[in-house]
Amino acid sequence: MELSRRNDERTWYMCFVADRSWAIQTGRQSMLQEDARFLQLDQWRLDPWAVAEDASIIALVYLRRIMVSLSARRSGSRLRRLQARFDSQSPFNSVSSCEDELDQWRDTWVAESTRSEWQGVCMSLFSQLISQSRSG
Repeated sequence: MELSRRNDERTWYMCFVADRSWAIQTGRQSMLQEDARFLQLDQWRLDPWAVAEDASIIALVYLRRIMVSLSARRSGSRLRRLQARFDSQSPFNSVSSCEDELDQWRDTWVAESTRSEWQGVCMSLFSQLISQSRSG
C-alpha cells in the first residue's frame, strides 16, 4: 500500500515536470497547479520509501520552477500565472539572479562527479534561455 502511494506521488511529480515543460515550450498556462506537497519536497525525498531516483525527480521539479520563472519574465505576463506561487517564495528580480538560482540548483543537485555530463546536457538550455531573455 505504501509503495503504491509512493509510486503515485512519483508519477504526479513527473507529470508536473512534463506539464511545466510543455507550458514553457508552448507559452500556454500550466494545467497542474502547485499545492501543499510542494512545501515538503525536501522531506519527500528523505522518506523511508525513497529511492535514489527520487532526488532526481525533485531536482527536475525545482529546475522546471526556475525555468518557468525565467520564461515568464522573457515573455512578459503571458506565463506570469504559472509562477505566481513560486514567485512568492523566491522572487527573481533580474537575469543575473536567475543565473544565481541556476548555479545554486546545480550546486545542490548535480554531484561533482557528474557535473561535466550535466553541463553538456543542461547548461546549453540555460544559456539559450538566458540569452533570449537578454535580447528580448
